[in-house]
Amino acid sequence: MVVGRPAAVATSVATVATVAVLVLLAVAGCTSSQPDVAVTVPTGAVATGCFRLHEALPDTVGGRHRRSTSPASARTAAWGDTRSVVVLRCGVDRPPSLRDDSVLIDLGSPPGAHGGSKSVSWLLTERAHTRVFTSVGLSAYVEVAVPTSVARERATAPLVDLATVLRQTMH
Repeated sequence: MVVGRPAAVATSVATVATVAVLVLLAVAGCTSSQPDVAVTVPTGAVATGCFRLHEALPDTVGGRHRRSTSPASARTAAWGDTRSVVVLRCGVDRPPSLRDDSVLIDLGSPPGAHGGSKSVSWLLTERAHTRVFTSVGLSAYVEVAVPTSVARERATAPLVDLATVLRQTMH
């Protein structure tokens, strides 16, 4: 007689389905769509400036929409999709390549009706897969990494979009 067999088969199918769902959830948790960003730990005025900056950051930078970072932090931000993500880190260390005679890139909006430039000076450091721009002359160093997959002539677009908010919050 085969009386308990359908129930055993149903239980086995449910167990296999549960295990499959748990495996899928575990794999999904390991492949986060949020970019992993090294978080800095500034103190004092730099930490305060980074918090103000984070609260004022735009939803769109260089035509890319804002997204979460991993781990979530008030000192990091990101914009774009997984193939072309722009990453901001606030309160980074002074770049070792920054010297008195370093060539800086000044980008931002022209002087406003109330006078004063809204531009920000940036130091460019080329890395294997990113162009790293670090702000210079503000109350904190802010790093913006743009992937080299972005054409060189378009790589500074995020910096222009960030200039005003940097000037407003990092004084």
